[in-house]
Order: sequence, then C-alpha cells, then structure tokens
Amino acid sequence: MLGVLVSVVILVLLFGVVALHGTSPPQTPHNGPLGSTTTTAPSTIGAGANEASHAACVADYQMVQSALGTYRALNGHSPQRGTAWATSKIDGLSQLTAWPSGAPYFEISWNGSTLDVLVTKGLASVGSAGSATSRSGCYGF
Repeated sequence: MLGVLVSVVILVLLFGVVALHGTSPPQTPHNGPLGSTTTTAPSTIGAGANEASHAACVADYQMVQSALGTYRALNGHSPQRGTAWATSKIDGLSQLTAWPSGAPYFEISWNGSTLDVLVTKGLASVGSAGSATSRSGCYGF
C-alpha cells in the first residue's frame, strides 16, 4: 500500500512539472542565449522564389552540360542544335528524360556550339552559368 502511495505522489509531481513548463522539447543555443533560434528562411516570398530558381538553374545547367560531355565522349563531336539529341532514345536510352525548363524564370538552350542560359531578369550568359558580379545567366535573378 505504501508503494502505491509513493508511486501516485511521484506521478502527481511529474504531472505538475510538465503542466508548469509545457511539453516543448528543450532548445539548444545557436550562437546566442539559451532558447534563441536561427533561421535560413528567405526574407520574402519573392526572395525565396529567386533563390529556388537560381538553384534549379544551376542544377539544370550542370545536368545539360554533363549530358553534352557524355554525348561528345560517345560520338566524338558535339550534337546539333536543339534538344532532340538529349531526349531522343538511342538503344532504348536517352541522355535526359526531358529537357529542363525553368519557365518563367530561365531557359537553357543549345545552339550547336554553346550552352546558353537566358533569364527573365539580368543578362543572358553564353557558354557558362554566368557569374555573380555581372548578374548574368543563373545569377541574373
């Protein structure tokens, strides 16, 4: 009987502590006082869209650039202009399942000699993903 009474008292104390302090998990400091949090979220929705578009543009550009390298290695020359070389199936396989599209933010095109990144804002970049200083290509958002 005494054991049951002790158990009930312990449970009541635990319940009281949880009720007073809530059930949120403990927070750890992130270069600040205990309980402070940091975030990497964009400041606005527009900024978030630009960051996502930039990341997608860079990834798509690198994917097409890799497909171009594979095509050159297999065929000994660059493909013709357009996208058919990348999406057409040869022996049941294609370089890309679909040509990447970042509309309305960017477009990647192949003219037979250079890979172009055309963006809705900023300057077009010919032959590369652009640079942050000239705000061209994928960096033109």
